[in-house]
Amino acid sequence: MKVNNFIRNERSLLIIFMIFLVAIILTGCKKTNDEKKVYDKENEVIQNTTNQANEIETNEVNGNTKDNTLENNVENQVTNNLIKDSSKKIVYALYTVEDSYDVPYGEGKSYQVKYKYKIPQINMNSEDAERINGKILELLKPTYDDYQKLKQSGCSKIEYAYHKNGNVLSLVIAEFWDGGSIERQAYNINMETGKEVTNAELLQKKGISETEFPSKLSNILNEKFKGMYTPSAEMSDPDTVEIFNAQYKRTIALENCSTTNEMYLNANNNLCVIVTRYNVAGPGSTEIIVNMDNNSIFAQES
Repeated sequence: MKVNNFIRNERSLLIIFMIFLVAIILTGCKKTNDEKKVYDKENEVIQNTTNQANEIETNEVNGNTKDNTLENNVENQVTNNLIKDSSKKIVYALYTVEDSYDVPYGEGKSYQVKYKYKIPQINMNSEDAERINGKILELLKPTYDDYQKLKQSGCSKIEYAYHKNGNVLSLVIAEFWDGGSIERQAYNINMETGKEVTNAELLQKKGISETEFPSKLSNILNEKFKGMYTPSAEMSDPDTVEIFNAQYKRTIALENCSTTNEMYLNANNNLCVIVTRYNVAGPGSTEIIVNMDNNSIFAQES
């Protein structure tokens, strides 16, 4: 009798434990789905802004290039003695990859993975151009080399676009990584002197003081993202609210809106600034572009 009671008690405890475990799993799944909804909502706002702005902007970094017109206009402006190799364009791809392969899964199924790398160099014979080219290779060549060895990488695309505004040549590069993260670089160089154009000079061209710049950029981010970092009622526990608030504050913080942020002039002579956006789901952060001239935010725009 005692043995039977013991067995029944053990079974009861096991059933209670299993019910408790299932409840935890379901709660975790719901929280994950809610976090994904917030992340999707954030990206929907950015994408809507991008679609509106695309009426006046070009999206060259993502493949919709107008290379011939752009390159001809730029190369006509470069001082002849600064051209390093007359057989090449002012910005050209030194290393390229365009490849795809099928990855099998399940029974008789597969999906295609595509890789496209274009690693640029500036075709100018100056000390600053050489330094910029060296930095580009230092940052991007390891990804290219890894792909050549392994035929796979966490980076699916490396693309670039360049723009000419007056005597300023701007080059912007984007790396697209697994999970939706984008990393960017921007460089600006004077086509008459071969000297790098500093952020201070770009701000001066646009009539923005270095003192007012951080708060101006922070205000644009705050206006676009306010409300996007508010958790739903189902996720309003103190720990979740704290995470949302922390990521929101990091995104709009003055330290994230510094005059040291990389910036460039786009095809419409608009000042564009690369800013880190801190997420509550998906990749921990990604780099977005803020157009200071029309207060727009882009997830994928040059």
